[in-house]
Amino acid sequence: MSRPWLRFAIAVISAALCFGTEIEPNPTKKKGAGPLFQIHYGNNWGFMDRSGKVVIEPQFSEVNDFFDGLAKVVIANKSCFIDETGKVVIPCNFNRAGDFSEGLAPVLLGHLWGYIDRSGKMMIAPQFQGAAEFRDGMGRIELWDQIQCGREMYTKDDAPAYAFDMKWHPFDGCFAQHQRFGYVSKNGELAIKPEYFFAEDFSEGLAAVAETQQSKFVFIDKTGTIVIAAQFDRAYSFSEGLAAVETGFRAEGGKKVAGKFGFIDKSAAFVIPPSFEMASEFSEGLARVSEDWRSWGFIDHTGRYVIVPSYSQAWDFSDGLAAVYSKGEGGWLHVDKNGKKALTLMGGRWGFSDGFTVAGEKGKRVYVDKTGKVIAPYEVNPGY
Repeated sequence: MSRPWLRFAIAVISAALCFGTEIEPNPTKKKGAGPLFQIHYGNNWGFMDRSGKVVIEPQFSEVNDFFDGLAKVVIANKSCFIDETGKVVIPCNFNRAGDFSEGLAPVLLGHLWGYIDRSGKMMIAPQFQGAAEFRDGMGRIELWDQIQCGREMYTKDDAPAYAFDMKWHPFDGCFAQHQRFGYVSKNGELAIKPEYFFAEDFSEGLAAVAETQQSKFVFIDKTGTIVIAAQFDRAYSFSEGLAAVETGFRAEGGKKVAGKFGFIDKSAAFVIPPSFEMASEFSEGLARVSEDWRSWGFIDHTGRYVIVPSYSQAWDFSDGLAAVYSKGEGGWLHVDKNGKKALTLMGGRWGFSDGFTVAGEKGKRVYVDKTGKVIAPYEVNPGY
């Protein structure tokens, strides 16, 4: 396994071990999503409003949150888009689809991804093996010629639909051969040629990329010009003016034995020196960090601990609160930015979004507000 894959794999595996053996998607609404909340009844998905009233009956096999007034849903294994009344406004013509962002949504037509506008018109012709939502005016795209899923090797012309998902392929058991990442602009031009082995989305005008399996990470601007030179073993997107980067990485026998995260500004200067085993992006003024993978706390933009490492698990701040796990406190709780306990929820290990979080026993989860009041079921007899 080559260095960028090894670095990322170690981080992912370590996070999985830290946050439990079961990786489960976050059920709370994404930041910036529209007013409706997903609900899961039986094997079908629908939406409720914030009073808990069902406004779109559960009828879809899969749904995403609303963005730009539209939500991706899946009917009979095909993706389409509905409006906030539940009406299908963009027909189910796609094998896969992402969310609308900045006026466009990525869609998989056959074996190629392109982008449509809110009317369903194809604005960027299908031509990619992977395509992410637009961020900061740029769409991250991926090309590859072959991909191995399990024991089967496929070409870009006969691979199964799930192989074209824009994510780190090993999560779904697929390994792309000679993958190349680049970026497309909204007019459909390849603003930055697909020539990177690894790439993050653009954020605050810059993107972290690695050219080859062996090269270090750099930051490029929207012309593809390197503005922060190669010097990092891992780099995350800029957030609130700072980016978490790792230096000094070294592994022995597949295990990380050296390497620390710190935070740089856009001049590449370390504002917060490398001293953390792991670090997240800043969210609402604070960043989640750990010096030993066992205890997590939160720092401010100066690197000062606002909440000292005392939690075995923690998620980023959202809606002014963070979900943390404390054995001494009896499990999951939510703390404010001073570290003060705001509420304790059984099974409440996700953050708040738009005033609600999801808590409770799997299969019987509910939406809860910041006072701890149960608003409505999130899922009812989901048939696991």
